[in-house]
Amino acid sequence: MWRSIGACLLIVLVTQQLVFADEMDAIQSLLAKYCLRCHGAEKQNAQVRFDRIARFENSDQRLWAMVHDSLVRGEMPPKDEPQPAPDEKQRILKWIIDEATGPIRLGRRASRVLPRVDAGQLRPINLRCPT
Repeated sequence: MWRSIGACLLIVLVTQQLVFADEMDAIQSLLAKYCLRCHGAEKQNAQVRFDRIARFENSDQRLWAMVHDSLVRGEMPPKDEPQPAPDEKQRILKWIIDEATGPIRLGRRASRVLPRVDAGQLRPINLRCPT
């Protein structure tokens, strides 16, 4: 019986990691399409660089909070740059929210709330996907 439970848990963990990897590939593709021209290896506007992102890291939570806010407010990408389709924008926002509020994944825990900088102070923000 314990072998069956162990095998099931292993299958669930492997499947979860494969789904995570597929979603991260999709997010990296969207970042490459809409962000790397200004936030890549050659140019780093606002000292933001997306070409080195391999996954959501706890140390990058402020970055992802700013990305989330900028997408929701329509500030990024700039109006004179190609814009993501609504479903692409939703996918990025959902990924940020899922990663920020998701369960423990291979020994890393993401906070429930991303920080936001207001007047030099960190404040919690409500993460939501606009409808």
